[in-house]
Amino acid sequence: MQKGNLVLGPIYVGEAEAAQALQDISGLETCLKAQILVRWHGVPIGWVHLPVRNGRITAERLKRAITDRLSWDILRQGLVNTVAAGKAGLPPAAMLDVKPVRPSKLPKVSVAVCTRDRPDDLALCLSAILKLKGPVAEVVIIDNASKTGAVKELVEKTAARSDLPFEVRYVREDRPGLDWARNRAILESRSEIIAFTDDDVVVDPNWALAIAEAFAGDPDLSAVTGLVVPYELETDAQIMFELNGGFSRGFERKRLHFPDAEHMPWYDFGTGKLGTGANMAFRRSVFAEIGVFDPALDVGTPTNGAGDLEMFFRVLFNGKALAYEPSAMVWHRHRRDFATLKRQIGDNGSVFAMIARSVSQSPDSFGRFLRLGRSWAWTGIFRPAIRGMVAPRTLPAELYGAHLRGALRGPSSYFRSKKLAQQIALRSGASPVQAAPVAAGSSAGDADRRPAGECAVRTIDLADYNGLPDIAAYNWAKAYVTYAGVLLGPVDIVNHYHAVSPVRLAEKIVQDLNGKMLCLHADDGAEPQRHGAHWSEAYAAVADRIGRPARRRAATAPARDAGGAEALSADQSVSIVIGTFDRPDDLRACLKSLLAQETPREVEIIVADNHPASGITALVTSEFPTVRRVEEPRQGVAYARNAGIVASRGDIIVTIDDDVEVPAGWLERLIAPFARRDVLGVTGNVLPYELKTESQQKFEAYGNGGLGRGFYRFEVDRAWFDSFGLNSVQTWNLGGTANSAYRAEVFADPDVGLMEESLGPGMPSGVGEDIYLFYRILKAGGTILYEPTAYLWHKHRRTMDALRRQIWGYSKGFTSYQLTTLFRDRDFRALLNLFVYLPKFRLGQVWRWVRGDRSYPMKLIALEWYGNFAGYPALWKSLRRVKKMGRSGPYRRPVAHVPAPAEAGVVMQPAE
Repeated sequence: MQKGNLVLGPIYVGEAEAAQALQDISGLETCLKAQILVRWHGVPIGWVHLPVRNGRITAERLKRAITDRLSWDILRQGLVNTVAAGKAGLPPAAMLDVKPVRPSKLPKVSVAVCTRDRPDDLALCLSAILKLKGPVAEVVIIDNASKTGAVKELVEKTAARSDLPFEVRYVREDRPGLDWARNRAILESRSEIIAFTDDDVVVDPNWALAIAEAFAGDPDLSAVTGLVVPYELETDAQIMFELNGGFSRGFERKRLHFPDAEHMPWYDFGTGKLGTGANMAFRRSVFAEIGVFDPALDVGTPTNGAGDLEMFFRVLFNGKALAYEPSAMVWHRHRRDFATLKRQIGDNGSVFAMIARSVSQSPDSFGRFLRLGRSWAWTGIFRPAIRGMVAPRTLPAELYGAHLRGALRGPSSYFRSKKLAQQIALRSGASPVQAAPVAAGSSAGDADRRPAGECAVRTIDLADYNGLPDIAAYNWAKAYVTYAGVLLGPVDIVNHYHAVSPVRLAEKIVQDLNGKMLCLHADDGAEPQRHGAHWSEAYAAVADRIGRPARRRAATAPARDAGGAEALSADQSVSIVIGTFDRPDDLRACLKSLLAQETPREVEIIVADNHPASGITALVTSEFPTVRRVEEPRQGVAYARNAGIVASRGDIIVTIDDDVEVPAGWLERLIAPFARRDVLGVTGNVLPYELKTESQQKFEAYGNGGLGRGFYRFEVDRAWFDSFGLNSVQTWNLGGTANSAYRAEVFADPDVGLMEESLGPGMPSGVGEDIYLFYRILKAGGTILYEPTAYLWHKHRRTMDALRRQIWGYSKGFTSYQLTTLFRDRDFRALLNLFVYLPKFRLGQVWRWVRGDRSYPMKLIALEWYGNFAGYPALWKSLRRVKKMGRSGPYRRPVAHVPAPAEAGVVMQPAE
């Protein structure tokens, strides 16, 4: 590239493939700096900026800069590649050698270039297009009313070459205006995908290939935009354009889709953040549905821009999906002199012409566009201008003035341009282009006819990765990611009733679980205290790998133990206690999942029937001869569980609810921590079985995660119990008896005992029997461990009435629990919690709602307030009921282990 002697530069612009050997860059004597675009296995991941020393950039300096600034970007790309390829779990050194997954079947692409009297620019553009890889079927050059024949001569000369990899055609469009030319390209092209670029662009060899792969990997996409980077930064004007924001929109993929236009937020009306017309592609079919480009916009009209942004907006507003794909990259030749830069900055005001056009077609969007316009005016014009008054300016004041003048004339310029376009259409015999967006909410297709917000709940095993092929019937999905039997965490992905490509899902998994993804190859990957070591290992692998070709190595993931924990001795027996009250279908499904567990130890299953008079539970247990049923007519879940505990004979006692189902390996993961003698209790993760209804989704959002307590292992003991100072011990953060296990001797300890029967569902007090049990174990000096890999599936309440009853019970139970610790344990911190901290928390909920955060309904906030107050008389009623019905127990630790199935419960088959 040519260099000069300028104030801001020149800046050398180059590129480097960091997965291959790096080379010195020399001949930079006239350059002040270098700006190097870095790729990893061909994927652009970011820039590094270096000062030029002695006219060169050495390979060693370049490697250090890439290592310092882009290590995480390289790691992230490596993780995405390994997950998408089904090779998760590789050590970092091997992971970095995995290349991106590419679709096998690609759609044909027509490349369209619109030009007017710029044959020199077009020649450079065409020379790059002829080097394109991928399924390019044709190149269509639209000559938009050029005054000379130079463009035609160049294209026809190129088309006559015998070595062309695809057809090159010349088409003349006499109606002046870039959008007239684009519409002619739509008419003339023949392929499924139409990719537009400008004549002042040099396309990357992989540009069309990346566009085709984006459409092939996501069949629901209607439009794709790509990365636009500077071809050269040789003049002050070119550098100023980059300082003003340039055309680049970053190196991370983005995807937007709003099936209902009413739910499209105002800030997404600003589609300039998604790309530019110099690099955009569309499915041909989308133009038949939403119309073609508006010829009253863009270059060659009074508006002088925004035809591309208006089309992006129309795609989204009509319920279509648009993606930004940085691998689809082009190099743009910025304006070289200040005068043309100033005109270009002034033309940026055409976004206000786009607003005028869109509001005139869709008046309901006025409010959101008004907010967008205010935001644009402040951030793009007034704030930079004010900053320039009080601090040294980066850009000349003339550019701010040009931008302001362009914005002021933007709305009126559209209506002038619209009249001219209508006149041109009438003279040429064509119909004026309408191309209006549909009315809000009328274009979501199948999505409008399905229940709003329906959610799929799935598990994804990274050891057998196949994406999410079966979620097209749902609006969004909550996927629980596992590897080698270990639960890593959840991933929420909004799919709007469409399929999700494996690569897109892999990116979301890496984005949400990045820390754990680096630890899959290690046995201690679930331990957060070890994550620092794994990060260090990963960064060291990146530093070693940058700038050197891949070594030959076996690309297979190492085997690892599920969770890495020491197994509990097989001579320790287990009793599983299930309390139930006439829920036969749930109980039957629960028992079936329990009987499918594989374990080397003796296990008994005890169903505590809390309503034996109905006979419903007895009918269910009769279907499972090896399951024991014990009767407890006194209503209350604590009564039922205590009856099961008293009847049990196992060394470890497990409690679950009847509305859960357990996955393979659950039991052994839950009880493994009892290999440590200090552990007296273990709780496990509770995940939603389904999220199909509004109530189920709101419950999962309740308390930041429903019944689950996260995806990292932790443990608490007496020191944790004492650490709260004047605050109440937050045992509600430890889990619940829907998924818990205890050493049997805990219940025989006089400092702990059985569950408190005045608390819990079935009693006026609501809930609290589980968290009070945790309180007593910790107070007695025991350790409780939370094991996230021991997860099960809970069936949340399906109706809003049932959810309100549940939250009502939780709210009463919280107060009842605090009062119980006050009266039985003389823990006066309960008073501070009830009369200071709890009201403060509730007022915070109300304040957030008033400020506009409506994610949690005011009706439920009010219900919780009322429930907290109702907890006082509710506990009094519960205590009177227990006094009348009597307490259970005591529990006496059995001497022998679990007997044979005929006498006790089921003895599960040992795992081979």
